Amino acid sequence: MMDEIKRSLEILAEDLRRNAGLRVDEAKLCAVEQISMLLGRVLALLSVAVPLLFAMLFFLLAVACALVPLLGFVWSMIAVGVLLVAVAAVLYCLRGRLFGSVGVRALCQLFFKDSGDDEKE
Repeated sequence: MMDEIKRSLEILAEDLRRNAGLRVDEAKLCAVEQISMLLGRVLALLSVAVPLLFAMLFFLLAVACALVPLLGFVWSMIAVGVLLVAVAAVLYCLRGRLFGSVGVRALCQLFFKDSGDDEKE
């Protein structure tokens, strides 16, 4: 009788160790999946943002060159700089609506999408 209980407890302990190891492995795999998804999105954003920034740079350089006959070189560069400062001020004023809630919501969906599935199992 005691040998049977001891054997059952050993099997239970082994199952608990295996279960703990599987849970750790699951957490690692979930972390790797989420990090890879996040890095993929960052790389996709960069692959779009960098060419757009270069396009904006060349557009503003063309605007500055177009303003040179009217304002002169220095004043045309100042006008383009003021335009950039105005755009930056508008983005700064709207930063909460543009970047805050959308970014936080997207990251929460990315990292906590499976939080309700654990309770069902």
